[in-house]
Amino acid sequence: MVELRCRVAALTRIVRRVAGLPPLSLTKDDGARGRPAPGAGKQKGNGKTDRCLRILVVEDEPVNQLFLKRLLEKMGHSPRVAGEARQALQCLAEERFDLILMDIQLPDMNGLEATRRIRANPPAKQDPDIPIVAVAACAMEVNRGQALAAGMDEHIAKPVEIATLERIIARVCLQGD
Repeated sequence: MVELRCRVAALTRIVRRVAGLPPLSLTKDDGARGRPAPGAGKQKGNGKTDRCLRILVVEDEPVNQLFLKRLLEKMGHSPRVAGEARQALQCLAEERFDLILMDIQLPDMNGLEATRRIRANPPAKQDPDIPIVAVAACAMEVNRGQALAAGMDEHIAKPVEIATLERIIARVCLQGD
């Protein structure tokens, strides 16, 4: 168990370094962790936007969850993570989101099926046309075509690159702003 924690800690440090984030604070005064910094979303340039979006990240892999969560926070957005599709559907019923980043391969149901369910019966709190972006380990055009056919708006390949994610968010969410 200790060895696993050490590996997770090492991977976390690598992911934070790649994302350009500072090391995790281990102090007791860490109550704001997991929430966007005050004033987030008000700066432009360097990965930040002038609008803070509520983004649901549907991803089952803990390292990918952490990476996407921290990356979106750094960009000035407010992410919430769901580890499986059923949990994502519950989150969508509970609170309003501006965007969904949906992993394709999830343990309980794949992201394509989850998207079909969202499109067929949108939760009351959601815009029926909420943008859904496929996040897939394989960037083959077939996967992109399947994602679009299932009702997703865009497709991004892992590992997610900051510039690509910014461009996709701007294209699917911020066009009219």
